[in-house]
Amino acid sequence: MTRLELQTRILEALDEDPDDPVFWSEEQIHGLLNEAQEVLAEETRALKRTALVVRRPGQLLYSTHAIGPQVLAPYRLYAGHYQRSLECVTLSDLDERQRLWWDQLGSGEPYVWFSISWDTYGIWPASSTGGEVIEVSCLVWPDDLLDDEDVPEWPEPDQDGLILYSIYMGLMKRWDVGRATQVLSQFVQSYGESMQRTGFKLFQSRDHFRSRGDGSEQRGGIP
Repeated sequence: MTRLELQTRILEALDEDPDDPVFWSEEQIHGLLNEAQEVLAEETRALKRTALVVRRPGQLLYSTHAIGPQVLAPYRLYAGHYQRSLECVTLSDLDERQRLWWDQLGSGEPYVWFSISWDTYGIWPASSTGGEVIEVSCLVWPDDLLDDEDVPEWPEPDQDGLILYSIYMGLMKRWDVGRATQVLSQFVQSYGESMQRTGFKLFQSRDHFRSRGDGSEQRGGIP
C-alpha cells in the first residue's frame, strides 16, 4: 500500500472523511505513520540491511555511525575472506580467556565480535595489517514516508500493523479508551505474527566448545 492508501484506511477507521478530515491534518497522519514504522521496527526487528566495513590496523572498536544513521543494532558479522560468521561473545567471555585481550594484535583473521553499547561494537583480535572486509548485518530504522506514492519497506501482511498503531493513537487522542484497548490488542497480535514471519531471534552469547587437538578445549571461538 502507498502512504495515501494507508492514510485513507486510518481516517476511515477514525470515522473521518479521507478527503476532508475534521480533527486530523495530513501532517498529523503522516507523523503517526512514521512513528508506527519506528515502533514496528523496534518490536519486530524485521528491517535488516548489510554494509561492508574495512578493518583498520590496530583498530578494535567500530561505530555504527560509520555505517549510517539508521542503524538500530548489528546482529551478524561475516568474514567473507575466511568464509565464516564471527561468533558474538561478551566482554566477560574475553576476560575469562585472555587477561589482556584488548592489547593483542592478530594477523588479520578475526575470531569474534562483541557489543560495547548501542552504537559501538568490537572485532577481536585487532588486525595488525588492516584491509580485511567484514559484512555487518544490522537491524535498521525505516525510511520516513515522504510522498503519497511512497510504499513502506514492510511486506504487505505487516502493513496492517502500521494502520492499527495509527488508529490506536487516534482513538487515544479523543479518549475513546474502550475501542483503543481493542485496537491495541489487535496491534500486539499483528506484530507478534510479523515476528513469526521474519523468524528473527535476538542474538545471544553462548558457550561453544571444540577440541584444540591438545586435549584442551576452545571456548566461544576464542583461540
